[in-house]
Amino acid sequence: IAEPLVEARLTDEYIAGGRSELMRDFCHAYPISVIHYILGLPAEDLGKVHQWAVGLLLYRTRLDIAIACAERIKDLVAEHVALRHEDPRDDMISTLCHAQLSDGSRMSDEEIATFLRTFLNAGSETTSSALGSLFCTCSATGISSSS
Repeated sequence: IAEPLVEARLTDEYIAGGRSELMRDFCHAYPISVIHYILGLPAEDLGKVHQWAVGLLLYRTRLDIAIACAERIKDLVAEHVALRHEDPRDDMISTLCHAQLSDGSRMSDEEIATFLRTFLNAGSETTSSALGSLFCTCSATGISSSS
């Protein structure tokens, strides 16, 4: 999953542009791209999913924006949950739609949407922070890919 996404981002976007801001352009964008891929959402939705995921992080300072972004993500996920009930694919949404819990029941659509919204928020924020710390440490200590 990671290699094609990294290669596409580095070659198509960064090198062509001549320069980049690492945290904004890679560390924040990359985890959302991976999660988006794992969920099985359409490629054309990546831009808006990224915007909404960033908007979720504004819950302390702009609760109105965070709530609106959460609703948009919920609507998008609900649409794809309904599709995966009828036409399962090899993605996380399908897996959650068809998974059987230990008591024999299945998650409700609302539970799936809540889980996925939390996954998107928590997974992207923690990973972007970890990537930023990694790159900062590598830069400060002189570690490179050729080391």
